[in-house]
Amino acid sequence: MCVAGLHLISLRMTFRPLQGLHAIKGKGLQSLLSTCIEIGAKCGNVTVDTILPSRSTTKRKLDDKCKMVKANLAKEMHKPLLLMD
Repeated sequence: MCVAGLHLISLRMTFRPLQGLHAIKGKGLQSLLSTCIEIGAKCGNVTVDTILPSRSTTKRKLDDKCKMVKANLAKEMHKPLLLMD
């Protein structure tokens, strides 16, 4: 998991509510930090600006994901119900 993984983690973290100090033990933060360490080990010293997605990129990806989920939900809702006896 490299930069693409970091983008995915940042998307996931935007959905989670603020958790204060509990976030330190949270899987989201641990996953983010593990990815950052992995990137540092593979790529050397890099700046945050080169790997973190911008606010507009994150918003666009969230919008795209929401549209996909909405479209899939609409397809499922139009399927006929199969009633079992």
